[in-house]
Amino acid sequence: MQEPVTHLSEAELRLIKKLDRRDREIQILKVISTRINASLDLDYTLNTLLEHLDRFFDFKHSMILLTNAKDTCLSVRASHGYANKGTGARVGFGKGVIGTVAKRKKMLNVPNIATRVAYLSGTEIHDTEQQ
Repeated sequence: MQEPVTHLSEAELRLIKKLDRRDREIQILKVISTRINASLDLDYTLNTLLEHLDRFFDFKHSMILLTNAKDTCLSVRASHGYANKGTGARVGFGKGVIGTVAKRKKMLNVPNIATRVAYLSGTEIHDTEQQ
C-alpha cells in the first residue's frame, strides 16, 4: 500500500487550484444555461441571464442592447441594476461610450469609468436622440 501524499509541489498546488476554478466555472455555466433554456420567452431569458451575471460574476450593472432593423442605433432590450430599466431606449452608433463601442465593433478601454456619471446612471442612453 502506498503512503498518502503529504506534500505537493507549488506547481501541483497551482494545477489543483486551476482545476478547482474551472470546475466551479463549468458548474456556474451549467446553472445559467439550464435557467435560460427553460423558457422560449426572449425577455425572460435575457433578464435571467443578466440576473445570473450579477449573482455569479458580480456584474451589478449590465445591459443587452440590440440593433434595429436599419442598423442605425441600439435599443435596450434588457437591463439589470439601473434605477430606470430603460427598456426600449435607444443610442445612436458613435454616441457616448456604448455607441462608440457599437460603431467600432471593438472593445473600448475607458479609464476611470466610475467618474462617468451619465454612463453609470444609464442616462447616456436615455439622453440620446430617438432615431
